[in-house]
Parts: sequence; structure tokens; C-alpha cells
Amino acid sequence: MNPELALDGRLTIHMAADLQTRLALALAGGMERLDLRAVDEIDTAGVQLLLACDQTLRAQGRRLQVLHPSPPVVEVLTRYAVDGLMS
Repeated sequence: MNPELALDGRLTIHMAADLQTRLALALAGGMERLDLRAVDEIDTAGVQLLLACDQTLRAQGRRLQVLHPSPPVVEVLTRYAVDGLMS
């Protein structure tokens, strides 16, 4: 069980299918924390993936923790008023 996963690069619509698979596998393996310090771009699709992860974890009595969000991540999560994901 690895409770933390580090992502890098883009969390965008162009990467959504690959990211969805990777995140689903990580969630099944016990992941609760995402280290996003190396993410340089995030869009609505990326935010939706983060929210889906959080929803999955909340159904299990846990919650997603976004660690070390990069400036682009902070900006977008704040804009969409979901900055509560950041720990």
C-alpha cells in the first residue's frame, strides 16, 4: 500500500484518459495523497479527476490530500473554489 502518488507535467484533457487509469490504480492501492509540486498545467479535466478521486475516497471514509501544489495548481483550484483539497 502506497498512500502517496507524485504527478508531474500536465493534468489536462489531453492526458485525462491516462491519468484516470493511473489514479484508479493508485486509489485501489491505498493512495490518499497526491504530490503536485511538479505539475505545470491543470485544466477543468484535471480538476474533475481530482474531485473524482476525492469523491471515491470520501465514500470510503477518507479524503484526498493535495500536497505541495505548484503555483498553476493553486491558481486553478482557487479559481474553481476547490482549494479545500490542498493540505
